[in-house]
Amino acid sequence: MEQKGQQAVISGIFEEAQKKADEIVRTANVQIDEHQKSWSIQKENILRDAEVEATRRENEKRNSIISQIAVEKKRKALREREALINKLISDTRAHMASKIDKPEYRHILLNWIIEAAIGLNLSRAIIRTSAAEKKIINRDFLDLVNKRVSEIRGNETVIKLDESDHLSCQGVVLNAEDGSVAFSNTVNDRIIRNQSDIRQAINKIIDSSDN
Repeated sequence: MEQKGQQAVISGIFEEAQKKADEIVRTANVQIDEHQKSWSIQKENILRDAEVEATRRENEKRNSIISQIAVEKKRKALREREALINKLISDTRAHMASKIDKPEYRHILLNWIIEAAIGLNLSRAIIRTSAAEKKIINRDFLDLVNKRVSEIRGNETVIKLDESDHLSCQGVVLNAEDGSVAFSNTVNDRIIRNQSDIRQAINKIIDSSDN
């Protein structure tokens, strides 16, 4: 009886140990399942986030390329427009230079000198101009200049030609007799003064042709 009682106790211990072991296994399996589910969710989130990030970067890259193309197109258009403006200004200089020997240039030169004299606004002044244009300015020409300027200013004005020196560029420069002030009406300075208007006119023509 005593032996049977011992075996029953031992058997009970083994059964209890087996139950504990089974419980541990079940708990471990549940934890493993939960971990696997959690990892699966995390994996999906990671993949989704990675896909979103990849899409975002791709969009940024595409937008950056589009922006670069747009900027480059604008730069190219501006370079072409600037080249055209410079060419037209250069052609204008060449066109004015070609007029010096034409009869109508006398009237152009007359207006430039009168304009410079009005801008200088002195009763006495000296004309400096190029060697080619000096040939146009004779005594009759100077008399006409002085008459016109005196009428506009409302008092007598005496303008003389500088016989001792000449300009290297086309147009005229009027100096005070003492050289203290001057008004430049050379072709280059006229273009510079009117460059803004010239550009606006050219841009308007180009823009209207693009539409």
